[in-house]
Amino acid sequence: GAMVEAARTAAAFHGLVHASALFTAPLPRIVEADMLPARSSDVPSVPFALADDGIGIDVAELAVNAGNVGIIGSAGRGKSTILALLAHRSRDILGLCVRWTRREGRALVTSTVRHHRRVRFSSESPPPVSPHLLWLVDDADTLFDPFGTDPLCARLKDALGDHDVTVVFAVETSKHIRIPEHCGTRIVFPTGERTVDLMDGIPAGLLSQCGPDDIMTAGRAVLLREGNALWIQCAMAKI
Repeated sequence: GAMVEAARTAAAFHGLVHASALFTAPLPRIVEADMLPARSSDVPSVPFALADDGIGIDVAELAVNAGNVGIIGSAGRGKSTILALLAHRSRDILGLCVRWTRREGRALVTSTVRHHRRVRFSSESPPPVSPHLLWLVDDADTLFDPFGTDPLCARLKDALGDHDVTVVFAVETSKHIRIPEHCGTRIVFPTGERTVDLMDGIPAGLLSQCGPDDIMTAGRAVLLREGNALWIQCAMAKI
């Protein structure tokens, strides 16, 4: 009203600078991959989302040599998109070999992605020799099943405990995932069911910040890392 306008006029007269807003605008519903920088530092990491810390919005990155990452969410939420973005953007990181396991039909097929080329190898072949291996595993639920019989189960178990390997895996449920043994960092796509989301590690306070429509936005997830929890909007991969 008039009082607010008078205050603004007085501030302008005295040359006072407006303080920045306490809270920023909410996360966008769509983030294109080309909106993110290639890399913000010398640390071998891949920008993959925008993050909201409650005060500002910043770029979220995943380090490719700092522990395993679990991506948890139902079908169609954006898990495979994150893996595709990581595969594409990590190929030029020196000293890194990228292995990608995906489901093709009824089988899980593994290929190696490095320096803009993909070379297939069978499940019997030894892993490629590299100073550090980034292994992206999609549809990994069956590989975490304690009674799983796929040969990849044992290979994945060994890789999860290998400091020379960073595993980024995607599962639909956290039923067989042990924290922090299997992953220190998690990207959790909320289900909209409060009990399930709490069990997956999303803090109650964070869930209360968003309505149902925001929570179920494609690509909207929570990044759980080093005791912190942030809402993120994952980028859409253009590959």
